[in-house]
Amino acid sequence: MDEGNTMYFDAYKKCDCAREKRHEVYTETGIKEVIDYYLMYDIAESSKNEPTEIENGIDRGYCINGNYKCRYELLFAANGLTSRVVIEYRTNNMPMYDLIKDIEDDIREALEDDSDEDNFFCGIIKNSEICMFDEFGRGIGVEINNADELTAMLASARLLSCEFVEKDGSDGR
Repeated sequence: MDEGNTMYFDAYKKCDCAREKRHEVYTETGIKEVIDYYLMYDIAESSKNEPTEIENGIDRGYCINGNYKCRYELLFAANGLTSRVVIEYRTNNMPMYDLIKDIEDDIREALEDDSDEDNFFCGIIKNSEICMFDEFGRGIGVEINNADELTAMLASARLLSCEFVEKDGSDGR
């Protein structure tokens, strides 16, 4: 910027793609105000850009010849931080109800390191922390003391896809 070649930076600022954050830095000569700029971008593959599944309804009766394979986006939010998690969940009936009912148990097992590979929180909770992101996309570890804390942070659960998978008879699925 010292050379005066700020054409691209100015364009990003003008289109509101650059966010600024002001803070103070302590130097040998005193306190100096610093402005950091962050270039905002949208990740095309993010689950937030996927549509909500509204076409494929779930049969309210229990399925004996297969199950529903569903993908959900879970949005956790706390103190200005967010974390989007996409999980796959199989169920025979009413997947959203089953999912919400099972979440707290899965969180508890993951916190106790007593979970198996089918527990989708196993890879999300590490050392009793979940990684959440601030408005600039910086990852911040948020400590989770118990399952109630994380379930209280669940802001939404959204169905991204759902398909019925018939049992093929060979492996019991």
